[in-house]
Amino acid sequence: MHRALHRFAPSLLFIAVAGCGPRPSDAPSPAAAPEAPTTETARRTARGDAADAKSPLVSMDAPDAADRPTTGADATPVGEWLLQESDPPRAVWGVHGSEGMLVLACDRAAGQLVLERQAIGVPDDVRVVTLDADGVRMDYPAERREDALAPVLVTRVALDAPILDRLLMAQRVVFTAGTDTIATTAPGPSLRAVVDACRRGPAT
Repeated sequence: MHRALHRFAPSLLFIAVAGCGPRPSDAPSPAAAPEAPTTETARRTARGDAADAKSPLVSMDAPDAADRPTTGADATPVGEWLLQESDPPRAVWGVHGSEGMLVLACDRAAGQLVLERQAIGVPDDVRVVTLDADGVRMDYPAERREDALAPVLVTRVALDAPILDRLLMAQRVVFTAGTDTIATTAPGPSLRAVVDACRRGPAT
């Protein structure tokens, strides 16, 4: 995964599940095809930094109007899944105006889904991320990386792993590191786009 940050012009498109069309101000600009964004860019873009958006992000969730905690033992999903339309695409979970907390990306060469989970407040010795998809739990070894924006835990899931099918169907997913949890709504549409693109291989 590349870690360098670049400056670029943004193009954000938020589409509500209810079917509302994009606002004119959100329409992508007719710029040249962007380079593939870095993972830190995906996290920074979800935060809303206009100068750091390389590829359009499409909202795959209806916004949650309630202001409720998104982390902790009784975490309630607050945020939305955004699809970063790069090659390959990335799925980003976060609250608009803050840093993305989760990034799901594709490592085509390894045939794996790469999960990067924000690790602010997670003890340095935690090296396991637990995925809970509607009650089905799997532990995955993780490595800690100190990024410029925030520390992250990085783990990998094989594209043919049974938990991946559960993630695609789940209505609620919890990503736990130590005692810290991040809960999300159904990742299905965003995750499906990432997995399908990864299985297809590079665009020709």
